[in-house]
Amino acid sequence: MPEKYQAILIHGLGWDKSAKEYEELSEKASNKATSRTGIENTVVRFPRPSVYGRFVSSAAQALYRNGQVENIVVTGSELYGHEKAFAEVLRRDFQRKSGISDKHLIKEGEHVRTTSMELQVLTEQAKRHGWDNVASITLGIHQKRADMIAKKISKIEGIKITTLAAEDILCSPEQVGETRAVKYKQFFKKLQRSPKYIKFALYELLLARNIERTQTTALFDNLAKYIRPKIASS
Repeated sequence: MPEKYQAILIHGLGWDKSAKEYEELSEKASNKATSRTGIENTVVRFPRPSVYGRFVSSAAQALYRNGQVENIVVTGSELYGHEKAFAEVLRRDFQRKSGISDKHLIKEGEHVRTTSMELQVLTEQAKRHGWDNVASITLGIHQKRADMIAKKISKIEGIKITTLAAEDILCSPEQVGETRAVKYKQFFKKLQRSPKYIKFALYELLLARNIERTQTTALFDNLAKYIRPKIASS
């Protein structure tokens, strides 16, 4: 059972679809509504996090509902042609599902594109609010690299940053109940065999192997927006 944290950063892990795909979905929905009613309708399909990001958000929601975290931090910029910042998409998604108040849901860092930048935002918020025990939550295959970066930042800034894996939360009966935990275990087992997941895992392995090499890490971090695989999944 995770301890209590003053704040948790949600690693969003990419968009569900590209901006173009959302435009096409909106147009299709608008045409269908117009055809059905005979009146011109405009339907907007809002972007949402990837399936991986939705699992991470669900795990954070479980911790929030169980009283194990006080505040949620979300970040992210406009990748893949999206007009809305990813931070806003995460904020909207989390607030709609959890009912958290604006006071405890902090949206910051709409320029952020990488894991190290996300964790730096968390550190800045910790300093601003006087937090000394915070966490970040992500998917298991991303946790190792996030933890390595968090330890570097913690050593410099003196703030304890714990990294959590969404799978550990969602597969825990204590957190989500016996029935849901079993379903999550089955789904994660199936997900780990998918080509997209394997590609994502290889990408993370490549970056994690070079994390201790400061110059190499900085290079990969700067290039992340170009070499990051499309991990979106509907």
